[in-house]
Amino acid sequence: MLSLLTYRSGGKLSENPGADDNGSGVAVVLELANKLKQHSTTGVDLAVAFWAAEETGLWGSEAFVEKYQHRLDREKTLIINVDTVGRGQCLMAVSGEGVLRRRAVDGSVLLQWEQACQQVGTSTIREWLTPLAGSSDHAAWLNSGFNRALSVGRGNLVPIAPPIRLLNRLLGIPTGATQTDISHVHSPSDSLTNIRPECLDETTDGIRTFLDLQV
Repeated sequence: MLSLLTYRSGGKLSENPGADDNGSGVAVVLELANKLKQHSTTGVDLAVAFWAAEETGLWGSEAFVEKYQHRLDREKTLIINVDTVGRGQCLMAVSGEGVLRRRAVDGSVLLQWEQACQQVGTSTIREWLTPLAGSSDHAAWLNSGFNRALSVGRGNLVPIAPPIRLLNRLLGIPTGATQTDISHVHSPSDSLTNIRPECLDETTDGIRTFLDLQV
């Protein structure tokens, strides 16, 4: 899996910025695809997709959703977005996003995700995303009415700054006192040396267990 995150150019090893965001997600999805291919589930259609241009405005995922949304059943389609899962002790699930226009993830999906994480022995946290926290490719699905869109990440828990906590409370944003730390994203420290293989394995196991609960 880690070999997917590194390459050689001109005989010199790259620093690999972006190893966690989102080389780790790509590695986990490829590993999942391999496992699912070996153990296919009758009556369930599976698709694996990778989207570019997330950082510039979710262009890849929005184009995909625009093209295929009319062929999919919003009540049955489950989306799992894997973003930044190569380090940290706690798995995170996005519970929804937005301030004025709020889009929540189906609560039953979140409960099943937490049940799956419990089975593999890892802690979880829910996070509601606002413009201050950014977003990920699941947003294109939520914006189009697919509320069974699970987006997972991971990191160590850090306290939310008091001014942000106060603002969240005033706006009625459903957040707690902590959040996952992804301060390394978009920086030189997002390197291959900081990726923990056990985090990739644990995330893969959690998603595989979560999928088993859907059958």
